[in-house]
Amino acid sequence: MVTNLILIRHGQGKHQTDNFVGGWTDTVLTDLGELQAQYVAHRLGKIIEGTIAIISSDIKRAAQTAEFISRELLVDIEYDELLREINQGVADGLNRDKILEIKAPKTQPILDWRPYENAETWREFDRRIQKFMAKLDKREENSLVLVAHSQTIVSIIHNWMGLTDDQKSITDIRIDNCSLTILSRLDDGTNFIRTINDISHFNTEDTLLSREHVILTSRFR
Repeated sequence: MVTNLILIRHGQGKHQTDNFVGGWTDTVLTDLGELQAQYVAHRLGKIIEGTIAIISSDIKRAAQTAEFISRELLVDIEYDELLREINQGVADGLNRDKILEIKAPKTQPILDWRPYENAETWREFDRRIQKFMAKLDKREENSLVLVAHSQTIVSIIHNWMGLTDDQKSITDIRIDNCSLTILSRLDDGTNFIRTINDISHFNTEDTLLSREHVILTSRFR
């Protein structure tokens, strides 16, 4: 039975430095993103015990991050498109300064707001994540390393903690590139958050990594 979900957001992607919408766009990691992935992979190598599996979004920036983790843990990667970021429809791949021109006004309930043509609403996206999580009951590993995207991780946290729709609509969580979030389950079935958005593996004498990480995560979410 799975008792730990270890959630990793992909490393910094080109869409972040080039200021365009990521979503389902198959953008790749930057040099800094690859370095971030190396650091979090090394961290996981130190803390993970027991039987594990690595499941990654099939979008390239997540898959590249998962490859670093796979090499560190010596575990093959499974890919699941249910772990993709929220689909932003026609806004995917567009410059962030341009999308305001095509963004729909907010509607209520906010979970059903469709910000762009062909985009997922949060409710549609959340149901996709719930479909993924329903498959976890069939897993036999102690821990799963899930490599995904910021909003994907937020939705997993929401559902792991059993938030209501009203609670989900007002609860947002910052998830930085290659941060570590661990969700755990007690023997009695109680779910809890062990750690969230942990980036202590970037506290290093490598001042370039530390400085650039702080600058970039303060600008891009």
